[in-house]
Amino acid sequence: MKILLVEDDDNKRSNILSEIGNISNNNEIKTESSLISGLRQTRSWNPDLIILDMTLPNYDGKSGQSTGQMHAFGGREFLKRIRRLDFKGRVVIVTQFESFGESSNPISLEDLMSEIQIDYPEYFLGYIYYHASISDWQEKLISIVTNFGEKVENFNR
Repeated sequence: MKILLVEDDDNKRSNILSEIGNISNNNEIKTESSLISGLRQTRSWNPDLIILDMTLPNYDGKSGQSTGQMHAFGGREFLKRIRRLDFKGRVVIVTQFESFGESSNPISLEDLMSEIQIDYPEYFLGYIYYHASISDWQEKLISIVTNFGEKVENFNR
């Protein structure tokens, strides 16, 4: 299965990659760290599964460092833009924030994910709340990647 991880935080990216590596060696994995680089990779590589951060910078800078404005709703923007591509895969969002938006008008993680489920049902597999010191996220990630991987494998037979 082809997996694209779009994540700008080095520690979080490393932890997610480690968990995916524990699941199977049969996965091809690529990483990007910004909204635009993730979209370009999606268009050119057409992954089966995208593991997507919600808050992303616009662009990658020199030497892989993210640059440009941060988008609190970068994951939502990503989903909006992949509708224009011939993308047939699925997306799971992994975020370490419990609320998003302006401090005067925040939206909770649960409410945002409900909106995304309604707006992008053709892509959205679900979400995972990531916290480095709690292992719950690992179990959810393993479950989603394993179950989706089995569906992809059965479809390709």
